[in-house]
Amino acid sequence: MSSPPSDPAGAASVRTRFLPTIGGPYFALAVLFGLNLLNYIDRYSFFAVGTQIKDEYDIDDFWYSVLGVAFMVVYTVVSPVIGWMGDRYNRRVLLAGGVGLWSLATVGTAFSLDFNHMFFWRALLGVGEASYGVIAPTLLADLFPVKQRGRAMGIYYLALPLGGALGYGLGSWIGEELGWQKAFLIVGAPGLLAAFLALVIQDPGRGTSEGGHATEKADRPGLRDYLRLFTIPTYVFNTAGMAAVTFATGAYAVHGANFYQIVRGMTMTEAGVSIGGLTALAGLLGIALGTFLADFSLRVTRRA
Repeated sequence: MSSPPSDPAGAASVRTRFLPTIGGPYFALAVLFGLNLLNYIDRYSFFAVGTQIKDEYDIDDFWYSVLGVAFMVVYTVVSPVIGWMGDRYNRRVLLAGGVGLWSLATVGTAFSLDFNHMFFWRALLGVGEASYGVIAPTLLADLFPVKQRGRAMGIYYLALPLGGALGYGLGSWIGEELGWQKAFLIVGAPGLLAAFLALVIQDPGRGTSEGGHATEKADRPGLRDYLRLFTIPTYVFNTAGMAAVTFATGAYAVHGANFYQIVRGMTMTEAGVSIGGLTALAGLLGIALGTFLADFSLRVTRRA
């Protein structure tokens, strides 16, 4: 009996045989974009039907906010753990598992019998989305060289405003026509099928797009490597900036549609379509501009 391969190339070939690869980098980008689109449709559908959920469980804005915070707190706590696992285990399996888990949590939300049940499903959603949200960008970074990476990331993140717009629009329309439970069933179910595609996309190995070889066990980072990230100003400032953006947009995402209905007297569909349109327009403009400037500035400085 032959011993299992210990070198990076041999280990990678074992993974390929275990999980066959379909397509190349652009197929993987298309799959990751589609999954990210479903991700944000799932997430923002919850906010679109907020007034119905508040009426169903007889809760005020504070406790409705708690449901939103349940997702974000779990997402924040789990993300570093997923990052650690992504440096050590098969990323396609982690990716597919995250997609399947967030879709299961979305469907499960439809069957919540009380506030506590919904709190559980919203917290579980954070685990699933952290699994996907941490792994997918690292795959893209390894699939595309530096000169193409900005555009690839831009395409991937276009799913944020488009998914947010669809989540608000579809969620509010389905909620108003069929009830909030049906909204979660309809938007969550496709993700369970899409999780399969995450298992078969290409994973070239960690670090290959930087001109090196795929890293395996010998190159796995330790605690000192992770802590060193906090000595890199660019990393710290970008992380702080992203936290600030999430703080502002997160509050608007949770309460924006409710505000339009309660204060401005809009119907659920009108509020969802309005906030969805704003999300799509601003997001598409911002991502397109940011992607173009990053790639253009790369000609002048690597700090782009």
